Amino acid sequence: MGGGPEFEAIKEYASHKKVPAEFLGLMPYDKMCEILGASDIGVNPIVKGSVASLINKVADYAACGLPVVNTQDCEEYCQLLDHYHAGINLLPDDVAAVSQAIGSFYQNPASLKAYHDGSLLMASEKLSRQKSNESIIKMIKGLFL
Repeated sequence: MGGGPEFEAIKEYASHKKVPAEFLGLMPYDKMCEILGASDIGVNPIVKGSVASLINKVADYAACGLPVVNTQDCEEYCQLLDHYHAGINLLPDDVAAVSQAIGSFYQNPASLKAYHDGSLLMASEKLSRQKSNESIIKMIKGLFL
């Protein structure tokens, strides 16, 4: 789901390697959430040195209770995944480790459930727009009072 500057190249590469993947492209938000909600895990394959931090994708994964295989080196997000037991942090560009982590989730369904619960808790405590909006409004009001 989604897009990006390498979308067509990745789609072509997957086809060439005969990877049974479906590239859905951009879609309405509700449809994306429906698909995420039926998924087992989320993969956050961010390249080394990316300036991305807590991007919308990871909040969507958490809200859908998805355990995450993460290669993003954002310290804040890595700490959240560890603290809430909501995913596995790996080094960027370590394809073998990503493959092994995905396999480990499927080999241990009980672990998948624990990560699912941690992900939902992280979403409700740290990634809820309602809670963050309330704290931002309170902070702004504090600046003017």
